[in-house]
Amino acid sequence: MDFEIDSFNASFKREIKGIILDFDDFIAFEHGKILPENFELIKKLSSKGIKFAILSNGNDLARFENLRDFVSVVSGVKAKPSKESFEKAIVALGFSKRNVIMMGDNYLTDGGCISAGIDFVHIEPIYFSGLHFLKKIKKTPYRLIKRFFVLWAKLCNKIFF
Repeated sequence: MDFEIDSFNASFKREIKGIILDFDDFIAFEHGKILPENFELIKKLSSKGIKFAILSNGNDLARFENLRDFVSVVSGVKAKPSKESFEKAIVALGFSKRNVIMMGDNYLTDGGCISAGIDFVHIEPIYFSGLHFLKKIKKTPYRLIKRFFVLWAKLCNKIFF
C-alpha cells in the first residue's frame, strides 16, 4: 500500500507533521524488533518530512536501535494512557499537538492520547491485519468512539495518575 500524507492531511483538515506510534503488536510483534515492512514505511515517510515518536514505558531500548535515525524514542515514562507521557512525546516531536496524531491498536492505552488533546487513529493489531501498520485503518463512527474514549482517558488519568 502506498500511503500518501496529503490524503491523510485532507482527512484531518490540517497538516500532520508528527505521528506518535505504538510499538508492540502495532509495528512489531510483542517484545520483538520492528518488522521490515514497517521500518521501510517509517523511513519513506520520514524522507517526506514526517517525524515519528515511539512512546514506551519499557526498559528494552535495544530493540529501537535501528529506528534511531527516523524516530524519537520517548521511554522511561508512565504507562499509557498517562496524559503526561503523551505530552512528553509531543515535546520530543517539536510540533503543536494540533499537528500530531497517535496511531495504535489499543483504545484503552493508546487512546489515552485524547486526554492530551491528540487525535487517535485506531489500526487493527498486526496479528489481525497483516504486517503493514497503515494497511487497515479502522473505519468506525469516529466521533462516537472519540467521545467515549475522551471520557475513559479522563477517568483513567484521575484514578491512576
